[in-house]
Formats: sequence, structure tokens, C-alpha cells
Amino acid sequence: MRILLTIIFINLAFADSPSTIEKLSSEGEFYKAMVSFEQLSKRARTPKALIAAGKSAWALSLPKLAVERLEEALIVADREGYKIPNEERARVIFYRAIIEFQEDNFKSSYAYAGRSLELLDSASTLRGKVLLLQGESLVRQGQCGPAEKLLEQSYIEIGNIEKPNAALVLAKCQIELARYESAENTLASIPADHERAGEGIRLMAELFLDQKRDREAGEWLLKGRELFPEQFLDSWVDYGLVRAAVDLFDKELVSQRQKDAISRHPASDYWVTLLDAIAEGFFARSVE
Repeated sequence: MRILLTIIFINLAFADSPSTIEKLSSEGEFYKAMVSFEQLSKRARTPKALIAAGKSAWALSLPKLAVERLEEALIVADREGYKIPNEERARVIFYRAIIEFQEDNFKSSYAYAGRSLELLDSASTLRGKVLLLQGESLVRQGQCGPAEKLLEQSYIEIGNIEKPNAALVLAKCQIELARYESAENTLASIPADHERAGEGIRLMAELFLDQKRDREAGEWLLKGRELFPEQFLDSWVDYGLVRAAVDLFDKELVSQRQKDAISRHPASDYWVTLLDAIAEGFFARSVE
């Protein structure tokens, strides 16, 4: 019995303190922070330790555990009269909104993002991210109209690193609303060397095709194939390039692009069927 009590005493004496969890998390030692947190007694799990554990879980791609820890931090803080700054509270609720979004619960995601915004009075990078999520939640529900203002404000407030992501969501919404000039300006803001620049180029081509500005669409599609070849191999790209060749009234180019598309994709492919019909219609008109 004495040996057992001694072991327990030693374990308690050397157990990590709440401040250790915070330190490990702030230093990027997220796994160690979580392991240390699990060794804490329930009474030692202070709001700060719970927040540090939650952030560590989030960094390790464990979102559900992260939200569980962060929401527990709010409960403990309220129970013990510990004041958590509004920004931290907003961040906790924002994390919950992200999880709802990832699980396709877009109404819930929108609602949680709204609760987070209520705690953020002034413009900030965090507020920009929350606005982006709230706007995208509306877009996923087919409500681009009310989403546009949220996304425009998000684009203004969000940090430079996230700005291209905000631009893509905003541009998709603007294209859906046929605000083509605005969408073009939004997409033009995405740096060519950004990891999502290929998506921006596709959207730029799409908005030109929607406006029947096929030559310009073709230029963007060729640029996409040059800079991001793996992202521009699908049949929709070939369809756009055939439309561009028809707009140039270049018979040889239309024929070549039609043949290239047929050689790369099944004849039953929707876009191949469509581009084939466009090419054959063009040749029929050219004979007349």
C-alpha cells in the first residue's frame, strides 16, 4: 500500500502543470501538449489549458476533439468566473462553424459564424475569415445575392495569405449573379504564382465563355494549359478551345482541336459531344 501511494505521489509531483500545456502549444509541440493535457487531473484543466489543448488538436487535424476542448473551456470559464476575451470566444465558435461546414451543415455553419461575428466589433483577419465562411455557407445554399456583401467585406478584411481564397469564392458568386466585370476584377487580383491561380484562370475562362467572348476565353485556357497543365486536361477545356477557334474562324485550328479532343476523351463524353456538334456546325456553315 505504501509503495502504491508513493508511486501516485511521484506521478502527481512530476505531472505537467496547466502552464506547461500552454508553453508546449505555443512552441508548436502540439502532440506533446495533448499528451501532457491528458495527464492533468480534471481539477487542473483550467480554461487556458483547455484552450491550448483545443488549439493543439486543431493543429493536428483533430477538429472534433478541438471543438470539444474549446467549448469545455468556455463552460469552465463561465462556471469559475474566468474571463475569456471576446476574440478567443469568437475563435472557438468559429472553429465549430468550420466543422459544421465540413459536414455540409451549411445552415448551422452560417448560424455559428453569425454568433462569432457578434463578438468581433472591429475589422480583423479573424473577422475576415468568419465573414468568408458565412458567405460561402450561403453560396452553398444557393443564396449568392445576400452572400455577395459578406464576401466583399471578407475580401477587404482578410489577411493577404487568405485573400486569393476569398477572391475565388467571391468571383464564383459574382459570375453566378452575372456581375462579370466585377468577377473579372476580382480574379485579376489573384497572383499568378499562388497555389490556387489555376482555379482563377479556369473561372476567368468560364466568365468569358458565359459572355460569348470566346477568343478571350481561349487565351486564358491556353495560359492555364501552359502554367498548370495537370489542371487543364479535361474535356471542358477542349470544348472552350474549339469555341475559341470557331470565333477566330480558323478552319484548320477547329479541325485540329476537334481531333485532339476526340483522341483524348471518350466519344460519349458530354463536352466532346457538344464541341463535336459546334465544330460540325461551323464546317457546314463554312461550305454554304
